[in-house]
Amino acid sequence: MENLFGKSLGKYTFDRRRVVRKRRELGKARVWFALLSASIIAVVMGIFLFQLFQIKPDIHPGCAYSRYVHKINVDSYPSVEDISKYRYGIDYADYIKDETGNIGDYYGLISISGWEVAERDKTWATNLEGILMESDEYAYCVDIEMRKKTDIPYLDQSDPKDRSLDVAFFTYAPPYMLSPGAYRIGFLVRDEKQQKVLWTENRIEVR
Repeated sequence: MENLFGKSLGKYTFDRRRVVRKRRELGKARVWFALLSASIIAVVMGIFLFQLFQIKPDIHPGCAYSRYVHKINVDSYPSVEDISKYRYGIDYADYIKDETGNIGDYYGLISISGWEVAERDKTWATNLEGILMESDEYAYCVDIEMRKKTDIPYLDQSDPKDRSLDVAFFTYAPPYMLSPGAYRIGFLVRDEKQQKVLWTENRIEVR
């Protein structure tokens, strides 16, 4: 093919067609890349949202008491054989519902408190090492803090500074650390140099 000046246009036409073809191929590649990128982003966002909705909301972000809760296999602990040598009580086992005063910082936490003593060689003392919570599916051990209790007749209270009076316990647990369900409450005690389980009649519903 020649132009008005008698020069051939074949090479020019061929080059132009090749450029157009390359542009079309590049356009298709861009479309496929965009679709692939969108698919990857959608999958990542889906995984993120799934995990987000699986997490229970934490009204106490960074709560120090979250490290108190440990998931356990309660069947690995034997039960106390002789419960007659034990005296104990659960004073409180529920959510903290007061939003006012100093207790307001603990609002919404699960609080369990009480006391425990056991008789050994005609002497009463605590051998409590933790609080147990067991539902139909899960079991947890919750660390405790001890404090004095001066109204237990089994103890010699002549010296108020005596550490043997530290037989009362308290603990807090963020609900998001526990799976929902009805839990019975028990004690993890050191009985005859072995950790054993002593269950109480107290229960708590984790929501």
